[in-house]
Amino acid sequence: MKKTFLIMRIIVFLLLVTFLQTNANSAYAQHTKLSMNYANTSLENILDAIEDQSEFFFLYNEKLIDVNRKVSVHAEDQRIEEVLNQLFTGTNIQYSIIDRKIVLASGGISPNSQQQRAFSGIVSDRSGAPLPGVTVVIKGTTQGTITGADGNFSLANVLDETTLVVSFVGMKTQEISVSGKTTINVVLEEETIGIEEVVAIGYGVQKKSVVTAAISRIATDELDIEKPTNVQNAIKGKVFGVQITSNSGQPGSDSKIYIRGIGTVNDASPLYVIDGMPSSNGINYLNPSDIASIEILKDAASAAIYGARGANGVVLVTTKSGSNNQQAVFNYEYSYGVQNPEKKTNLL
Repeated sequence: MKKTFLIMRIIVFLLLVTFLQTNANSAYAQHTKLSMNYANTSLENILDAIEDQSEFFFLYNEKLIDVNRKVSVHAEDQRIEEVLNQLFTGTNIQYSIIDRKIVLASGGISPNSQQQRAFSGIVSDRSGAPLPGVTVVIKGTTQGTITGADGNFSLANVLDETTLVVSFVGMKTQEISVSGKTTINVVLEEETIGIEEVVAIGYGVQKKSVVTAAISRIATDELDIEKPTNVQNAIKGKVFGVQITSNSGQPGSDSKIYIRGIGTVNDASPLYVIDGMPSSNGINYLNPSDIASIEILKDAASAAIYGARGANGVVLVTTKSGSNNQQAVFNYEYSYGVQNPEKKTNLL
């Protein structure tokens, strides 16, 4: 019984001490008066002045609180709450007074506390056909997905202030904000590349700026200027490292094309490829007006895809063809000539 009574007395004593300490701490904050007058002064200097005048000290994260911000305060025997209200009114900074500690915190919403949700959409072209295999990535991250066979995609845990980057080969890349949305329809447009900016190679086309192999190109504009009688004459004198020699002086006879000299003992002719199909008859039978471009692959790096057949180089010929949304074009060309004999035979 005595032991129980002793324990009760100790508990009452501790409660009394705690109550008195709380009142003392609260009384310090209530009765401490501050006087200061600062204009256009950094927040850090004012916080230091408060610590010098009182027993208060501040706790804050310098990455979240801009202590270099210029503020003004005018106080004459005012409590700490009134001074702090002058400093932080109109800002997102919140303060808490705990004993003699003043904790400053930013009241903004951190990115981790933003609402996350699922997001879905469909990607199609201008005609409305769904595009499979389109890459959809959250900008600035590696989180993403690709569209399915029906053009649909979905992403989980997408923040409200997120930007999606939608990209596909041959299409213009788009950046789309998903703020306030749960679904979206994306229409990709074709990325048009001027024919003067690309060159044909063995496995497709590439921009000139990224091609490192030895490739020369003759565009249709150059062919239209000269109006050559055959394709081989169109190449003559326009490409470095290419030599064209005539086998005979007969009109219409084929010429020999040598790329960087004679590379083999027997047949030194290059490989001719017309619209992706190898040709054993050369290219002289083609109408120069039907040719869009001629690419000559000179070195082993550019002609390697053709193997041993490309040992003497490759001549790629791309003919003109129509394209989507292109109007019909009709061209008509003609030529004529007049000759006079140098000497006329006298008639009987």
